[in-house]
Amino acid sequence: MLHLPPSTRINKQLPKKAIYEKFKLNTSQQKSMDADISRMVLVNEIANRTINIADGTDIKSIFVLSVKLKTDSYSEKNILMLFKLIPQKLVLVLNFENKERVVVYYQKRLFQTDWETINETRLYLQGLNLDEVWNRIIMQIGHISLEQENTLDEQIRINEYQQQLNRKIVLLEKRVYMEKQPKKKLALFNELQELKKQYNIKSIN
Repeated sequence: MLHLPPSTRINKQLPKKAIYEKFKLNTSQQKSMDADISRMVLVNEIANRTINIADGTDIKSIFVLSVKLKTDSYSEKNILMLFKLIPQKLVLVLNFENKERVVVYYQKRLFQTDWETINETRLYLQGLNLDEVWNRIIMQIGHISLEQENTLDEQIRINEYQQQLNRKIVLLEKRVYMEKQPKKKLALFNELQELKKQYNIKSIN
């Protein structure tokens, strides 16, 4: 899975019942999880003892959890719950029929790949230690490219701000197009130009 080194394989089943009992999920939460998830297996452990990568300052191991789904229209709340209940650095591989997607949770955000044919997805382990490997995993899954000297956290904030600006620009362009009153149209147009200027400055910086 993910074409990770064979030395990282552990293949340890994670029974849903054990999760329910350990974290005392209520009946509603259990039913929701049961409706979405068929089976969970810890398939890989990326650590100093399983692969030749040094421990990080903060991170000593990263686990890959395979989650077999009953539906591809699953509740995102259940995926978030898995990340919150399992206190490890965790990469989820969601499987449904002949397709899969990879998901990671970082800084209270879900990052995920598009659906791909099973076994086509690759995860590259890059970095001198596990802290760096973890950051690179997030960048791969979230399609994040660091600009200039930005840290990962800074780049995520910049990307989100640009996305917000872009959404505002698209909406304002529609308002400019629909507006009939010349004065109002000009005011909206000037506002649009200012937003585009901000977007271009952020894109350059």
